[in-house]
Amino acid sequence: MSQRTTICGILTLILLPLLALTAPGAQADPTTTQVEEHWSLVYLIGNESPLGAVSEKIYREKRDGRDVFRTQTSMKMRMLRLDEALEINIDSEQVEDARTGTLLYLTQKQLMSSQETAYEGSLQDGKLEVSISHYGRTQKQTVPWSADILGPVAQARMHAEALLHGTKEFSCKTFTFDFMRVTTVKVWILDKETISVGDKKMDLTRVESEVDALAGVRMQSWVNEEGEAVKTVVPYIGNMQFLRVDKNEAMEFLDSNSSSAPELLIGLSAPSDRSIPDPYRTNEALYEIKLTEMDGATLDPKDFEADNHDVTVLGSRRVQLRVRSLIPDPMAELRIPVEDSSLGEYLSSNLYIESDDREIITAARKVIGTETSLWLAAKKLEEWVRGSITTKSLAMGFSSAKEVLDTREGDCTEHAVLLAALCRAVGIPARVAVGLLYYEDRSSPHPWNFVGHMWTEVNAGGRWCPLDATIAHPWVDASRIRFDASSLQSTSIGDAFLSLSRLIGNVSIDVLEYSHGTKVWKRKPGPEGIIEGDKWASSSLGIQVRKPKGWAFVSPTEAGSSAVLITLSPPDGENHGRIVLSSQVARTKAAQETILTHQELGGYKVRERKENQVNGQRRVRLELERKTLLLFKSRRIKWFVFEGDQAYVLSMLVESDSDPVLLDEVAKSLEVAPRGSSE
Repeated sequence: MSQRTTICGILTLILLPLLALTAPGAQADPTTTQVEEHWSLVYLIGNESPLGAVSEKIYREKRDGRDVFRTQTSMKMRMLRLDEALEINIDSEQVEDARTGTLLYLTQKQLMSSQETAYEGSLQDGKLEVSISHYGRTQKQTVPWSADILGPVAQARMHAEALLHGTKEFSCKTFTFDFMRVTTVKVWILDKETISVGDKKMDLTRVESEVDALAGVRMQSWVNEEGEAVKTVVPYIGNMQFLRVDKNEAMEFLDSNSSSAPELLIGLSAPSDRSIPDPYRTNEALYEIKLTEMDGATLDPKDFEADNHDVTVLGSRRVQLRVRSLIPDPMAELRIPVEDSSLGEYLSSNLYIESDDREIITAARKVIGTETSLWLAAKKLEEWVRGSITTKSLAMGFSSAKEVLDTREGDCTEHAVLLAALCRAVGIPARVAVGLLYYEDRSSPHPWNFVGHMWTEVNAGGRWCPLDATIAHPWVDASRIRFDASSLQSTSIGDAFLSLSRLIGNVSIDVLEYSHGTKVWKRKPGPEGIIEGDKWASSSLGIQVRKPKGWAFVSPTEAGSSAVLITLSPPDGENHGRIVLSSQVARTKAAQETILTHQELGGYKVRERKENQVNGQRRVRLELERKTLLLFKSRRIKWFVFEGDQAYVLSMLVESDSDPVLLDEVAKSLEVAPRGSSE
């Protein structure tokens, strides 16, 4: 799942409390006049580089004989997903009655892929008529309306008056395309605080606000005496921070390139306390999910409801979740096409899942041929999508199914919507699901993570069974956690994926148990490893290592990463780099490609030796009497792989000429036994 989808689906709503708290005064000149202009930079807390820039311009003008305010907001977001850059542009305009503040007209244009999505809403006969267009299609919706639904200037006026008169709490109604419904914003004005803004200390009034569509997510703003929100923190999509800046500073960001943009795939991931070896073979897993940030927020068990989930509440901020792979009974007589009125929205075409498109229908029928089994037909379509999207790109935004069929490009979201459309085209009820998927990045200080992901679900005999065209595996594993599922009928991305948007970047996940077939690995109580003299050992991992004379063991907590098993620290005053032992998963193909040295280990006898040169490095495969050992050796890292799944990495920042010798000494002390498990 691409985090940029959830960001696009919510930013305009987040911006409501960022608008100027000072309401523009009356203007004598009835012609169009710009009365205010403000700029902000957007950061993910913990990142020094901006994620985006926001401009807000307010004009006063005559429209159809009525005095109105027109607010233009422009957002440019720039991010990396691993090393692929993505830009998002959202431009919106809101027109409100200058006297009453009633919202009269609004538009928004989102550019998340090669094709723009355009929204337009105007009042007609007391209702808001909304038109949404994307890739040559238009969909219309009607929203009930009332005169107390306000525009941004009227909301700013309410803020300003509350500050002036000492009002501590108020609320107002507004509308956003992100949720395609009227929302209520509650505001609390608190006391003055001294906070840091950049390198300055400022005395500002703290203002908190909450939107009913984001229940439990309370935004915090710090407002100066002029009523301007200087700083705003949103505990949402990680922790987002908006800082008011001058135009020149914002333009520096807009004129820069994407090289310094924050990375979001790992940056907004849920860190895990340990690895899941060969995760795509995991048929069942038990997790503990904990809120990490979001002060005052709680976990809602409804966020985890799915046909293959069992939720146990451990507290307001902790849940235990058992996930099982889910495959329909192969003996069940599930035939297509499905004709069930209760599943109508999952069988019909819409703006993003164009299952009535002629080319999509033709492709789907050609793939399934004469197959009438629902599950077998769905699996054929899954395999076809996987092979047909030839450009696997993390730089894509949210595309519609027809767009994907034409471009054959995208990431998990594009695979998911195309598969859903193909399934519906042949009468298989389908929807898209979003959540977190286990992912490893061995180059990261914390390699074990759950990242945002999207896949497809089909309704098979009353149960929603997952398919994943992005990942080549015969069945969908249990190394994923689903938060939301949607038919995408409403065209509101923000509304469809509320749980993911609220939790991503704000939870951590402990792996308590996982199984591969009948083999079950269970986490044992107590610390991961125990220090006994000059030896550190872990019975659950079945590994031990000895330290050089005079060196000291440092606990993983002190070392600063749960990916680290143990750190060896040199004697005080000696010029040596630290030695770090960590544990990772080595997928079979990667392990075979990373064969590396001449060291023997633990007294194992070499049965066969194969050696070659790769990029100037010496690589050796050692066939041992008990198991295969793959090793990588350089001056600063050794990588040991056992039985094709578990890897132990010894790494060292080389400070002196004797450091590689010390690293060799520690490597020779490494001993491995079968890991603790229960059948």
